[in-house]
Amino acid sequence: MADARRIARGAIWNYSAQIATALAQLAYAAVTSRLLVPHDFGVFAAATASVALINLVSLAGLPQVVGRMTDLHADRLVGLLAYAGVIGILAAAATFVGAPLWAAIWGQPESISVLQVLALTSLITPFVALGNGLSLRLGLFKRLAGATVVANVGSMVVGTVFVFLLRDAESLAVAQVLALLGVASIMLVQLRSYFRGRFHLRMTLKDVSYSTKTLVSALLTYSASTVGKVSVSHSVGSVALGNWNRADAITTNPFYLLGAAISQAVYPEFRHDIEDRSRTRRLWSDLLGVLGWVCVPLGVLVAVLAPIAVNLLLGDGYELAAQYAPMLAIIGALQPVVFLLVSGFEALGRFRWVWSGYIISLVVNTGAAGVAIALHSVWPVFIGFLVSFAIMHPLHLALASRAQLVDLRVVLRHYLEILAFCVVGGGALWTLVNAPAVIAFSPFVFGGVLLVAIVAAALVVKNIRRFPPLVLAKRYGLLGGREVVPPVALDVEPETVQR
Repeated sequence: MADARRIARGAIWNYSAQIATALAQLAYAAVTSRLLVPHDFGVFAAATASVALINLVSLAGLPQVVGRMTDLHADRLVGLLAYAGVIGILAAAATFVGAPLWAAIWGQPESISVLQVLALTSLITPFVALGNGLSLRLGLFKRLAGATVVANVGSMVVGTVFVFLLRDAESLAVAQVLALLGVASIMLVQLRSYFRGRFHLRMTLKDVSYSTKTLVSALLTYSASTVGKVSVSHSVGSVALGNWNRADAITTNPFYLLGAAISQAVYPEFRHDIEDRSRTRRLWSDLLGVLGWVCVPLGVLVAVLAPIAVNLLLGDGYELAAQYAPMLAIIGALQPVVFLLVSGFEALGRFRWVWSGYIISLVVNTGAAGVAIALHSVWPVFIGFLVSFAIMHPLHLALASRAQLVDLRVVLRHYLEILAFCVVGGGALWTLVNAPAVIAFSPFVFGGVLLVAIVAAALVVKNIRRFPPLVLAKRYGLLGGREVVPPVALDVEPETVQR
């Protein structure tokens, strides 16, 4: 892998763009939630979940293909550009023509017109994937971040106008279409010099072979993540689905963006581990620890505060969203850690390991969906997500440990330290937020929790140099100084990055 500072800078730029987008989304959600009713968001959620499958397919593994390249050959890139065009046209046709079928699957006939508008996203998605993948491979994090912010914020401003004027579920699709169109246009125009090659079918077919394997992964992960929403749509109704959609916007989505930002910065560096694994075991173990320290405590913080945020941002009619938010925050916080290891397997071509985890997730979530239908409740679906993580991730850790990709003892130590911190810190925060109720229940419990938190905080301050996240940050030079583990030399020329 490249040096940790470069990866960290990339992740910071990526997530800065994602934070700006997430803040804009919060404002967008706050405004549109007051212009439309939960039923409209339920219809929109059904449509976006349907088109998500096609858009996953239309990604065609393009970011991964480019990210794994050790040599950015122009002929190979122009072949991928042609492949993106073919995939985009086919995906858009499948979305538009198949809209009635997708609506029937969800039991939401009103989503047909929304799907037909979202067909434009299926056309554009492959070009976004190629442009973003090439930008990340070149290390153009700042440039991509700027394009992402401009495109997303601008699209939400225009989208809000459409929602205000039209007041229907179809108007919610406008922002998504414009955001993708903006990012694709900006990045591909800036990187056009890399596509000045000649198309070679044989060369392109080799990349298509890898793309096909990522397609299997996309289908499995979509099925595992969507089967629960389908059950909720049929058994509980569009109002519950709409509340889930709104709670996602405040809880799960920001963590998805965080995970994507870090994964995008790290993924191109996995190409160094394909041939040389001398440092893989140590780095992957610590990488999981760093990501855990970033995501999980933040997830606990969001879980405690999200119900308050939902009530403030969304207004009346979204009481269910406030109830769903804490569980969704925990699910969202665990996702980046679970799927970073999956990304590493994918980069190394260990698709059987990837697929085994997704199949487990699909089986568990399908069972949870059946329970949700029987009970007419959304909660079994949420529990299913957590159970699937609890089975999938240990399996992947065991496989990685057996292949000498991670040090299982190091990973478990990281995870136990994170768990202890979250139990103490999260418990104290929850107690303070709910102080009147806790004091009414038992003043001794209130005092005891605060005392434990104060003692724990004092111990951390006293031993701050040994505080695990700071130790990890110093080890890889993230707080200044030199990286303990020497980096692998980059194969991207400085002048190339500056193009």
